[in-house]
Amino acid sequence: MNAKVEKIINGRPVIASPVFKGGTQPAYWACVIEDRVQPKTFTSARDVFRFAEQRMRL
Repeated sequence: MNAKVEKIINGRPVIASPVFKGGTQPAYWACVIEDRVQPKTFTSARDVFRFAEQRMRL
């Protein structure tokens, strides 16, 4: 499954995308906030949304 998870946080779209490297589980998750790719990788979609919430508080 290669499904993106989308969520609106503080009125901004946040997308968590799994990245597979040959296994059945994602090797890591990528984050896009308002069409901008974040240069950090995450272990789960939950971590992506937690990061986005903290980043948007600043």
